[in-house]
Amino acid sequence: MSDQPQRLGALLGSFDSLSSEQREAIVTYLREAWIAQTGSAPGGFSVDLESLQRVFSPEVTPKSIRAAAQSLIAVPRERPNIPAELYLPVTSRAGFVTPEGRLLLELGDDREVTHLLDLTLRLVRFYGSTHRKVVARAVSIGGDLRPQTLGFYYFLLLNGCLGESHALMVPKDRRDERELATAVMRVAEAFSTSIGGSPVATRERTRLTSNWIVTEAHRQSMGAVRLEDIQGTTRCFVVESRRGQLLGMISASLAKRRAVDLTRVRLAAETAQSTYSDILPRLKSWGLTWERSVRDHDLGLELETAYVKSLQVPK
Repeated sequence: MSDQPQRLGALLGSFDSLSSEQREAIVTYLREAWIAQTGSAPGGFSVDLESLQRVFSPEVTPKSIRAAAQSLIAVPRERPNIPAELYLPVTSRAGFVTPEGRLLLELGDDREVTHLLDLTLRLVRFYGSTHRKVVARAVSIGGDLRPQTLGFYYFLLLNGCLGESHALMVPKDRRDERELATAVMRVAEAFSTSIGGSPVATRERTRLTSNWIVTEAHRQSMGAVRLEDIQGTTRCFVVESRRGQLLGMISASLAKRRAVDLTRVRLAAETAQSTYSDILPRLKSWGLTWERSVRDHDLGLELETAYVKSLQVPK
């Protein structure tokens, strides 16, 4: 027999123990997150559960879940502390309201036993909590990102690779690509080793195409980083409107690493910046830098601030 009714009862008990202001903040956020997630206000409970099938059905693959995550719209308010049983964050501003979260919206202040039991039974038939963990892993912010990939993200931000017009273009000539890869991966490695990660392997130092670091950066970015092949030329850039999302992913990943603290985050930013300054003349000679366009951003300070904020997000 499922233990979901007992777990849901404990969850509701924990929610009811919060102050009225805290409860109101959570409900308000869940309602706005639902609208951002589905495009409409909460409707009938059964119909809304069906709309969650594309993410929370046990038959859905992690790839499909990540694809759904890329289409999420940001919620226009700060997120309060919300249990993961109710809401699964994808970025600092977007995420999935879970079936339990939708049930909470349905209940409101109603704790009438018959109504609660009816909704709980429908929830039990819909899915098990095990699949919620699958969804959480699939959209985990930076959970599976390796240090070298974080370093590559940081290079893109330092270099001002924001939008298609400022894309990092991979040269078609193999020798030119090797030179560019060597420069770029120096920055990625500086960031990686500063947070306790491994150096960039020799193979990845000499290429940007067929490079797992670049490929992972694209696939795991939830749409924040684009990797395109236009008429045989590979280009990589950060979607301008998702710069904050990418910074949030980096900081969230750092917050999950036990060996990392604020001192290491600061060291990683400073070391990467110093290494970037060393390669900047070469990037300029190739016409592949737009760092002037982002000079008004103190990227190191932004990373530190985002990191501290990530530490405060409930696990």
